[in-house]
Amino acid sequence: MKVYILIPFVIFNFCNSQSVKLKIVDAESDLPISNARIILSNEVTYSNSDGFALLQKPIQNISISAFGYKSETISNITTEIKLTPLYQSIDEVQIKAVDFKTILENVSENYSKLYFNKSSIYDIVYKQKNIEDDSIYFLLIAEANLWTKSNLYNRKKADQKKYDDFIQLELNNIRFLKIADDKKDEMNNADISASKEFLGTLFFNYSLEKFLNFLNGKGTKYSGNLTNENNGLQNISFNATSQSGIKLFGNFTYNKVDKVITYFELNYDQSVVTPYKFKDKNNIEHEFKPGNGQNIFEFYKNEDKYIPSFSKTQSDSYITTDNIKHKKNFSREIIYQSFLPTRELGVSNKVDFTKQIWNNLVNEKPREDVILLTVKEQEFLKQDINEE
Repeated sequence: MKVYILIPFVIFNFCNSQSVKLKIVDAESDLPISNARIILSNEVTYSNSDGFALLQKPIQNISISAFGYKSETISNITTEIKLTPLYQSIDEVQIKAVDFKTILENVSENYSKLYFNKSSIYDIVYKQKNIEDDSIYFLLIAEANLWTKSNLYNRKKADQKKYDDFIQLELNNIRFLKIADDKKDEMNNADISASKEFLGTLFFNYSLEKFLNFLNGKGTKYSGNLTNENNGLQNISFNATSQSGIKLFGNFTYNKVDKVITYFELNYDQSVVTPYKFKDKNNIEHEFKPGNGQNIFEFYKNEDKYIPSFSKTQSDSYITTDNIKHKKNFSREIIYQSFLPTRELGVSNKVDFTKQIWNNLVNEKPREDVILLTVKEQEFLKQDINEE
């Protein structure tokens, strides 16, 4: 396998005459805000884990929002932008019980009326990262086109493994790809039989349906609270525990006027799940235990329907080998930078979802000024590795 490493020094400066580097911080604590959404001329970008975002000039008015903060529209751009928390003090929080399950059911039932449900194509940034024992060993950042037939997960087609009928991905440019030397065999030989789940978590209707099934499970207990309401937007927190002890909890923003969920965050705790043993291809026995995870979806209004701007999936697990326990983490983020309705039935050079994404043919067109890396990601990419 050829490993592409696109790390000229200018990437780590992150600024040139055509771009502006912003830092989004909490107005009270000055701590960085990750995953803050920035909309500029119908293009979307997000701050990274360190709170930084890079915008291309010219810049006029930008809209900035993040869950738990007051949204801002800014015309005078500075290098640091502060967002005000919705709560100035704990005394201002007025928590009220709410029937969140009914809200979820109504959104699920009317999904196609609320969210854009026709053929469309998005320019996206795809980011995947794998970590073991707090050290990055795999990083992929790519620019791509994502096509969907209806912006809906099609369970029937997925069961038939006809994924291309409802979703296609075209990699235009792998910006960064690095696999640690001792992890190349593991990554390239990883089981990809779970494509159905891998693709399912790209779609909010899929995760919404799974969560409702969980809530409807025998013996599941759940509750929800309205934690804030501002200009018709309700922030609602929830938690649920199954009969077996699995816990799901999170938050969502509900637009009372449009009756739509614009932000949804679902966390899960699987600490009660019993670990199981398996043998790898070298007949070495391991013990695997799933850990915690998270799914995030965010939408914004485009004309009369809502379209995605961000999705994230991450999960923890533990693998024990020779009585040594290793913590693993997988994360995938997609930023939907731009949106276009289309009559096309897909993309030209679609990814084969039976292969690892990075093993698909790509066209390299390095652009150093549009991707921001976190400090840890920069350190990982700077490490010396041998190309194959």
